[in-house]
Amino acid sequence: MLLRNGMLTNVGNSGPSWRLGPAGALICLMVCLPTAAAIAATPDELLRDARQATAGGRQRDAIRLYMTIVRDHPASPASATALDAIEGLEASANEWDLLHEFYSDMLREQALDRYKARKIANGFLRAHRARDLALGHAEKVLEEHAASASGPKREGIQDALVILRGAAWAAVERTKTQAKAHQEWLASEERVLRGEPAQQKALPSVEDMLRVWREKPFVPIEDTEAFRGQVEGMVKKAKGVLDERQRSQLVSAISNLILIYGTGDFQRYLDFMARGAGTRPNTVMEDAARQMIPKSTHPELKGMALPKDFGELEKALWQKFYPVAPWLAIAFEGTEVEVFQSELPAWLSRRIAQSGKAIFGWGIRAGGMRTYNVTLEAMVKAAGRITYADVEFVVKHAEPDPPYPHRLLFRWDPLNHIWILVESASYYAGQRRYELFF
Repeated sequence: MLLRNGMLTNVGNSGPSWRLGPAGALICLMVCLPTAAAIAATPDELLRDARQATAGGRQRDAIRLYMTIVRDHPASPASATALDAIEGLEASANEWDLLHEFYSDMLREQALDRYKARKIANGFLRAHRARDLALGHAEKVLEEHAASASGPKREGIQDALVILRGAAWAAVERTKTQAKAHQEWLASEERVLRGEPAQQKALPSVEDMLRVWREKPFVPIEDTEAFRGQVEGMVKKAKGVLDERQRSQLVSAISNLILIYGTGDFQRYLDFMARGAGTRPNTVMEDAARQMIPKSTHPELKGMALPKDFGELEKALWQKFYPVAPWLAIAFEGTEVEVFQSELPAWLSRRIAQSGKAIFGWGIRAGGMRTYNVTLEAMVKAAGRITYADVEFVVKHAEPDPPYPHRLLFRWDPLNHIWILVESASYYAGQRRYELFF
């Protein structure tokens, strides 16, 4: 499954059917985020009325008000928030003709920063796909807009094109893998017909991989110098170039993130998110949680009380997701760390598809209850290129979850000299209780 901006879809090869833990169930519910709106004069009033109307279930009214904010108040901070909210409302509003017209009109606007240009271009692609129109035509339209634009707007549209082509490339790679497996099966059948001895399967079974993961030598998670030394040894073997500050900070980021899940300590999570320029509440995810949790039939979420204060809500969700520490130990044997630079945003989806490792399905967690204050644009402006660290290791989980690999994508913040977590992924699509919170 693939999660971007709070939206969950299926990707990767099929695996055994599985049930989500409470975090995953909440993510699924957010796909159907309903909202509504009323009339107001200023951007903040429009935003306020749209949020109030969310509880009323008038999605179509809300999406029009959010569009008004984006169209008529492009310089307002509320504009970016409204653009995020529109994306969250798309599926439930089912106004794809209107959305297609809106995104098409916004692509003609010249004063777009990179973030808005990318969001609008991606929205245009989603609307195009929802209306059963050829993505090849949409790609051509975006190429024309990129060619006629300049500066941040051109860069944002090009970002969307990279993601589009990356998704298409991943689909082609999956098709190739499936075709190869089919050819190997046919060859095996022909050998059997000729009376030749059967050969070992080309791909291991889920049970084979679970056994391999269970038999890994695990190191218990502890808040000690010895455990951090294990993490440091892993980072020292990294592929790619790190300066001393980046190396030290990467050891710190990985160690602290492991300890967050290894202790289930909510305060550690808050401290981790407060580093550098800090974070702010993700209002789209908060609105979704408040609207959808009361309707949930999931046993872990049903009847859950929702505090009015954001911080208290966040803490209540954390305690619901993690009644015990979800991670117990790490297998440092066979860990992988790769550092690389890019002029464009990097995503785990393409890197995982390219690696060919996730043969039983995979899931990505991107974004959560908080949003980073430092922007990608500011980081690119400061450094010229984006530095990433792609980290992979096997985790021993609390019962009933089996051991399986996790993959973390960090981005270097050159303004605050820290690594921030961009995405996290897992390679196991079987039944599991614990999902990553951020």
